[in-house]
Amino acid sequence: MSDLHADPETPEVQALHRRLAEHSLGGHWQSRERNPDLVAHIWPWSIIHSCLMESGEVIKLGGIGDAANRRTVQLVNPSLSHRKATSRTLQMSIQLVKPGERAECHRHTAAALRFVVEADGTGYTNVEGEQMLMEPGDLVLTPHWTWHDHYNVGKNNLVWLDVLDVPITSHLDANFHENYAEGPAQPIIKPDGYCKQQYGAIRPRMAKGNGQALPYTYKWRDTLHA
Repeated sequence: MSDLHADPETPEVQALHRRLAEHSLGGHWQSRERNPDLVAHIWPWSIIHSCLMESGEVIKLGGIGDAANRRTVQLVNPSLSHRKATSRTLQMSIQLVKPGERAECHRHTAAALRFVVEADGTGYTNVEGEQMLMEPGDLVLTPHWTWHDHYNVGKNNLVWLDVLDVPITSHLDANFHENYAEGPAQPIIKPDGYCKQQYGAIRPRMAKGNGQALPYTYKWRDTLHA
């Protein structure tokens, strides 16, 4: 066996490697494929915004079963183009909901956060029945497997940054998705601000009895004041 380590290209070793491959086996001494090295990249907002506005003209926001049930422009790292991912663990996108549009209700195992860029305070995200009005600078948390939909009832575009851990849930083969079966939106049963009144801004992360992370919205006006 010492010769194998000294010269891995000998005919005997090559024959062994062929036999291993034929039977879906591999030797510990064989090299394994590495993840591609990530590259530094900057996405200019002017380009993102113009592409997003163009998508608003040519991509119709579809129903829950359509491919375009969300209208987002994804930030794809050049080294991860085959995965459409921003990093090995995160997918970041910019989402547009035009006036009068609704992004229909669903849930998934990937957790999401949304940082609001453009809004007039009338559009909202509904998470587990809580209406979370969206204003610029707000941060909305949508934990994994929570029902959520978005509705723009105002006259101006609603734009936010989406951040989801889809790459890691997909890597773990745990990326499940379910559409809401009772219509395009869940009923609103909790008013805006409910999460703050119920839990307060400082709370144990697992305050819920079932151990699930909490839907929550951090208002920019409160953050700025602090």
